[in-house]
Amino acid sequence: MAETDSTDTPSDGVSRRRSDFIRDIVAKDVAAGLARVVTRFPPEPNGFLHIGHAKAILLDHDVAREHGGHFHLRFDDTNPLAEDTRFVEAIQADITWLGCTWDGPVRFASDYFAQMYELAERLVQDGRAYVDSESIDEIREHRGTVSEAGTASRYRDRSVDENLDLFRRMRAGEFADGTHVLRAKLDMASPNMLLRDPLLYRIRHATHHRTGDAWCIYPMYDFAHCIEDAIEGVTHSFCTLEFEINRALYDWVLESVWPEPRPRQFEFARLELDYVLMSKRYMRRLVEEGHVSGWDDPRMSTLRGLRRRGVTSEALRALNSLVGISKANSVIDLGKLEYCVREDLNLRSPRLMCVLHPLRVVLTNLPEDHDERIEAPLWPHDVPHEGSRALHLTREIWIERDDFRVDPPKGWHRLTPGGEVRLRHGYVIRCDDVVLDGAGEIVELRCSADRDTLGSAPTDRRVRGTIHWVSAVHGRSLELRLYDRLFAVARPGRDPEVDFVDELNPESLTVIPAAMAEPELADARPGDRFQLERVGYFIADTEDSRPGSPVLNRTVTLRDSWGKRDAPKPAARVRRPKTKPAPAAARVWEAGDPDLADRFDRYTGVLGLDPQDAHTLTRSAAIADYFDAAASAADTSAVAKWVVNEVLPAVDGDDPSTLGMAPTVLAAIVTMVTSDRISATAAKEVFAAVATDGADPEAIVRQRHLEQVSDTGTLGPAVDGVLAAHPDEVARYRGGKTGLLGFFVGRVMKETRGTAKPDLVRRLVVERLGRESGQGTGEG
Repeated sequence: MAETDSTDTPSDGVSRRRSDFIRDIVAKDVAAGLARVVTRFPPEPNGFLHIGHAKAILLDHDVAREHGGHFHLRFDDTNPLAEDTRFVEAIQADITWLGCTWDGPVRFASDYFAQMYELAERLVQDGRAYVDSESIDEIREHRGTVSEAGTASRYRDRSVDENLDLFRRMRAGEFADGTHVLRAKLDMASPNMLLRDPLLYRIRHATHHRTGDAWCIYPMYDFAHCIEDAIEGVTHSFCTLEFEINRALYDWVLESVWPEPRPRQFEFARLELDYVLMSKRYMRRLVEEGHVSGWDDPRMSTLRGLRRRGVTSEALRALNSLVGISKANSVIDLGKLEYCVREDLNLRSPRLMCVLHPLRVVLTNLPEDHDERIEAPLWPHDVPHEGSRALHLTREIWIERDDFRVDPPKGWHRLTPGGEVRLRHGYVIRCDDVVLDGAGEIVELRCSADRDTLGSAPTDRRVRGTIHWVSAVHGRSLELRLYDRLFAVARPGRDPEVDFVDELNPESLTVIPAAMAEPELADARPGDRFQLERVGYFIADTEDSRPGSPVLNRTVTLRDSWGKRDAPKPAARVRRPKTKPAPAAARVWEAGDPDLADRFDRYTGVLGLDPQDAHTLTRSAAIADYFDAAASAADTSAVAKWVVNEVLPAVDGDDPSTLGMAPTVLAAIVTMVTSDRISATAAKEVFAAVATDGADPEAIVRQRHLEQVSDTGTLGPAVDGVLAAHPDEVARYRGGKTGLLGFFVGRVMKETRGTAKPDLVRRLVVERLGRESGQGTGEG
């Protein structure tokens, strides 16, 4: 009963995407007579790939394939101190998992060390490079600042013969590390500080993972990778925007040592997700300090971590297609990734039932030995797969403890004393009696089954609720690991005054040691996927599962509840139909509407909007008109994000007026957020209320007390109450577990319904507990 493969990706492994500026550049080059497109992915073998690398890999690979070209995998192994063969093997495995194949052998920068050295000697002979004997600290000090020119090294005017002699002796191993470096002779007054005589080679007596001790000098990245591109015949060198400043040096090196045709560098926006960190330094600390179990911990953003969690390569392809390729950096809502994962797993995950927190139910009107076989489908009607499994309805079953309430709230549709509910694929049952233990805890429900309701509804009453269940006789005990977002804040690691480990989500992993599951789940093999009804999508862990005793990792919940967590529910939820970006051909302005074309240029060129957002805003005149009206009364960038992410998903078609919310009303809501009057979470609640009931935003804020609290006199009692309610955590914090700071802040935010200013809450907690974050061992 393993997963069923289902993907819309063509057999060549290339997703069919709309056009973007990178593809437009390549297409023009091909039209102009370029014989073969050659791209490359050049990772350093000093760590594991993360989700951001996936975007670069897919772009490099797919652009080459779309034009029948070549895609190279080349390791930039120019730093022997940090490189390891295990990273080489892991990176190859990750790229293969993404569905990408490289042409020819795996390549290495070390394949070209001899040729690079010869080209470096040519620079010295041409007077374009010199050996500098200043220390690294002196070089750094003399580089100058953004506003002040650098100072030339006292060794800059050495003769060509002296430089050549020193460089050759560096190569021969005569000097210790740090004694000399080779620098390009450019311009110490350049406004581009990277061009102030950059380093080209340094001495490093270390054993290389491939060349051993054959070399003791190694090229710097900016010198090496452009030459590697040229040697391999790469035509288009794609990299992320932070390397835009490096392009001038890339071009200078090639113009100095390599004839035409030469590779060209193009930059695109990296993939950045909220609630995610991709820094190797930060991730290494998470691993080394034990905040996660390893580089493949399912909460990590590494590709091996995502794979172990159950994310598919097809979902990552879908995400990259959804966000597109742009020239402007932006932070992508993690919900977009989760949406792509759900859409993919929906088509490959058979449905089964599992009870996380079992409560025994005895069906008193069934015989002791009752064991009724019920055939239940493995797939819903809208998934094009067939198959079924046998459920065994016995006298005793397990249901979720949370599906029963003695004093239910208004609108409760699950089980309650005297109430009825339908068992999934089974009978309607009524709760007749509640059995308590000596401590007053509920240990058993005694119910009766309506034997006339199998496959049909009662004729004399309406039963609204349906709950899942498992036979107490046939059910099997399994360990479930419920994974959630690793960080509790959207932009972890951005505040220089906060240790990022204090921003870890204390509920990122919940282990259920003895969930009760259908017996088929006990036969799950590592890597098998399932949807556990009402719980989420799961995969059998590839490391800890054993025959007959799998461990199930939750990949993603069935719906996105993160934005609503710890926040009051709006009076009615705005329905958001599943939407996909319109193909390029469907955009009106691209079909010849000059007004929308002009607006697109204004949005990107004058207003500085993200090109993808501008594409969406110019999808129709109605959208553009609505945006222009709202943007005239509020922050332009913020309005653009609200129209794209909130307004359009809530309407049918491309006419925001059908939402019934005037642009000025949206502008008022946006201004409440940008002025810090209310939080983004509260703003979404206001938006939902206005869209549903046409309510006045000001009235909603007042009635629901949504204004952010920034008064210490008001927040102080809330902080004191949380600390008083958690004495054990307070003691652990004062004992050095300062990672609990995030726990306290989260509880205060919950007590204040998200209206407190988090930075003020953090300060008040630290003041009361008398220990700054980062002084202890940390605990997430």
